[in-house]
Amino acid sequence: MAVAEWTQYWTAVVEWTQYWTAVAEWMQYWTAVAEWTQYWTAVVEWTQYWTAVAEWMQYWTAVAEWTQYWMAVAEWTQYWMAVAEWTQYWTAVVEWTQYWTAVAEWMQYWTAVAEWMQYWTAVAEWMQYWTAVAEWTQ
Repeated sequence: MAVAEWTQYWTAVVEWTQYWTAVAEWMQYWTAVAEWTQYWTAVVEWTQYWTAVAEWMQYWTAVAEWTQYWMAVAEWTQYWMAVAEWTQYWTAVVEWTQYWTAVAEWMQYWTAVAEWMQYWTAVAEWMQYWTAVAEWTQ
């Protein structure tokens, strides 16, 4: 009887040890799963962060390019406004000279000037529009 009891005791010890060994292995497995999950979660978060940074940089690059474009438009508008002023000055000189040449030429000239002024009025309105757009972008 003592041998049977002794055998039962050590059999229970072995089974108990096997059980807790399996529990320990199971815990190691789930610990590894948790660490792996944390690692890949960090990778995903890091990727999301740098994706957001890249999108932010693309946005501000586009803003910078857009600003440069409208600054160029503003400079171009200023140039043509100066050309228009210069043209108006020399037009006045020519008009004065032609006026004293002859009344007939004077009448023909003012007809042409009226058409020219309509054109430059349209150009000036167009330039005012782009100047307003340039001011809005600043």
